[in-house]
Amino acid sequence: MNSYATISAQIKVILLTASNVGLKVYEYDRLESDEAGFKSAFLDTTSGYIRAWTITRTAVVEINEASRRNKVISTWTIRGYHSFQEKGDNLESTFQLLIDNIRGKFRENPSVNSTVETSDPLQVSPIEPRLWGEVLCHYTEMRLTTYEEVTY
Repeated sequence: MNSYATISAQIKVILLTASNVGLKVYEYDRLESDEAGFKSAFLDTTSGYIRAWTITRTAVVEINEASRRNKVISTWTIRGYHSFQEKGDNLESTFQLLIDNIRGKFRENPSVNSTVETSDPLQVSPIEPRLWGEVLCHYTEMRLTTYEEVTY
């Protein structure tokens, strides 16, 4: 069985293979309490816009399958934030296409770079506008369920 850090690092690797994800990808639920910290953490200096992702494990279930063998089922939540760039722009379509691109990357790699036995297809909900650090952003949550076997 691989560690939390090993699996979250490979989720990040896969996420970064999708076009236009940006470089601000954190392997934990990154939070900031002041504006300077927020901008430092989430602002993509290349584009000048908020473009960031966080990865965290939000649930673990372990089921006994046989003597000294269990199945570990983990749920990972990937949160994405992309600020609106112009009033009335159609970045929603761009954001929706990015989500589809990310879904495809995980569909093509169910073993999460050989860190788990398999995973379910990426589930996405919600996809909506949200205020994030006083910035209007496109926001999404993606859930990845992974399966591992552990013997003891």
